[in-house]
Amino acid sequence: MKKRIYISSVILSLGLLSACSAETETEKTSIEQPSKSEGETLTVQDQESNGEQIASEQIDDLTQEEVLSAIKDQISTTNFDIVLPDKLPITTDQHLTATTSSESTTYQITFFVTDEPVSINNAALLDGHTKKEKLATLLVIDYKDQEGQAETKVAFEDYAKVGGEEVDLGHGITGYQDAGVGNLWTSWNEGRWSLATHTSIEQPEKGVDLGRRAVDYLETHRLPIPKQHGSIKLDATSENHYAIWAKGSVVYELSEVQSAMDLLEIVVHFQ
Repeated sequence: MKKRIYISSVILSLGLLSACSAETETEKTSIEQPSKSEGETLTVQDQESNGEQIASEQIDDLTQEEVLSAIKDQISTTNFDIVLPDKLPITTDQHLTATTSSESTTYQITFFVTDEPVSINNAALLDGHTKKEKLATLLVIDYKDQEGQAETKVAFEDYAKVGGEEVDLGHGITGYQDAGVGNLWTSWNEGRWSLATHTSIEQPEKGVDLGRRAVDYLETHRLPIPKQHGSIKLDATSENHYAIWAKGSVVYELSEVQSAMDLLEIVVHFQ
């Protein structure tokens, strides 16, 4: 009888030891694999350990060419060819992105530069917290068969016929100055384009200087050939620069560019 009691006690002790060992192993597992809090990004190791498919939140660092191609892909409802510049004036440590909108007869793109890669049409580009800089806005409208309306929007002028006080802008180009209500315009023509710089009458030299820098730049950089015309306005005392040109019934308007020379650099990359 005593032998039976001894064997039962051994079996009971082994059972208790086994249960304790299992509980300890469970606790060890829970310590080694802590749960992630809501919204926390899981690493590749997390993915391998729990077998879940985790979508990466990393934005690829794309080249300008790749970003411009991706912007084109975002514009799917337009019934005419999407034309963009093939290069934009950004530095090597900046990243190009954009917001887009489109309909059958129009599309609009606002280009931004950011310190870190941001995906196209990301909501962060519209909030006030993300560090970004607006580079330019491109608005394109197809007036279909109304080419006369397209030409009216461009507002091209032949300044040699308009006249004014002549000024030498270099490279054989003559500018014509016209003043009124505190403003001074220096205007000239290059091919099918009319160009003008604006300044105040208190700073007349700024308008001429900007005109000469523009003429010098365009001596080695070619503006796109419009059909029929194009017009550029550059401001020597503010950031009010824009370009507008037509190709048949389609009108391209570039605005919200901080630098006059940046605007010219963007326009010459439309071909």
